[in-house]
Amino acid sequence: MLEEYVQNLIALYQKDLEDYQELLQKMQAYHNFLNSTGDTEDRDIFQQKLEQFAAYRGQIFENLQQRAKQAKELEAEISAQLAQLGTSLEIRTLETHLPATLYSELLNLAELLRQQMAAVLALDEKIIPLLNQELNVIKAELHRLQGSKKTKNVYEQTGQREARFIDKIK
Repeated sequence: MLEEYVQNLIALYQKDLEDYQELLQKMQAYHNFLNSTGDTEDRDIFQQKLEQFAAYRGQIFENLQQRAKQAKELEAEISAQLAQLGTSLEIRTLETHLPATLYSELLNLAELLRQQMAAVLALDEKIIPLLNQELNVIKAELHRLQGSKKTKNVYEQTGQREARFIDKIK
């Protein structure tokens, strides 16, 4: 029974690892796009790529969160099984209760997941400043346009003119 729970947990971890690898590839491609565009003249393409990336990233994180809930349930079951055996839930305590291959697979997956998560966070630290830089450029452009519109309004009367009445009695 304990082995079955651990195998299910390993299956979830493998799916997580696949998602992290895909996310890392998409993040790298998006990072390369951000670096290659420099001063993005075509805002539509930039916005489209950003929306696609954000949607993909959101979907991946939603999948990861759903599997994290499932993993917590499995970990609770494993913990209950280990409590009956008089031990607590730690990876080291599983070594005596699992076959060596299953235990080593669990350890390897845990380490690979940790590495992938660290790589995603490291790439996040590169992408976020680039997005902030682009946001500042857009804000400056907007501020410049608003300033020129105010200047234009100073020289042009945009309000309604006073009504003129013609006195026909005279």
